[in-house]
Amino acid sequence: MALDRAALMAELEKNPLGNIVLLKHLTLFPDHAVCHHAIEDGKNGFLVALNAQASPYDRETYPAARSVILIGSDGPESTRALLRHVPTQGSIVFKLTSPWDRDVVAARFPLEPKVVFHSFTAEVPFTRDGDVVVGVEPVSGVLDLLAAQGHDRTWVREVLSSGQAFTCSLWQAGTAISACFAFQNHGRVWEVGGVYTLEAHRGRGLAAKVVRAAHAVLVERGLLSRYHVQAGNAASLALARKIGLQRFLTLSHYLHRPQRST
Repeated sequence: MALDRAALMAELEKNPLGNIVLLKHLTLFPDHAVCHHAIEDGKNGFLVALNAQASPYDRETYPAARSVILIGSDGPESTRALLRHVPTQGSIVFKLTSPWDRDVVAARFPLEPKVVFHSFTAEVPFTRDGDVVVGVEPVSGVLDLLAAQGHDRTWVREVLSSGQAFTCSLWQAGTAISACFAFQNHGRVWEVGGVYTLEAHRGRGLAAKVVRAAHAVLVERGLLSRYHVQAGNAASLALARKIGLQRFLTLSHYLHRPQRST
């Protein structure tokens, strides 16, 4: 059944880290997402159907896709019940977090694996390096580093000015040499991203220092941290292990292309 937004959010927020992918998409695209809920054999399942063209990432990465389907469930029974809400026209991007969701979906929709992301969090308090500067002002040197990692300057300025983000940076002789930032995904869950170190200063552990500082600040504030890494990014995965982050979620993207009749 379709749930109203408030009721769906309340259910999903009972497990904010485990459901962060669904919560984030609902928060970012409230006018383009339809939400459904199913209970089968006492197991909950949630499905979010999103217009793929509403999401800049999906529009660029999967230009032919018509829909994005996100599923989070406690078991295959509820996943199976939710599939009736999946559109039958056009290419579909499925974003799934469990093997049973994948298996149930694949039994009806042939899937092409595309990309995998891992999410990590800080389960214990972190200590900040005293040299790391934590700020909320859009300092040009820091913006340059975040932009080098692909983050739009205008958007970074906006989230900083809204109070929904902060930066962590290291400086040398008046130049920002390493930085990252933390920004709100939904509620208490904040994502740490944009990690970038100038090439001449790599290999000194600077990225680990700024990322550790960001997680320390979030823990100090009573927030939940999320470090989101593509599975092929060996350096970022090594950083997560180095500073003691714990993986809590694996998100896999699959593309379904409708079969052409012969």
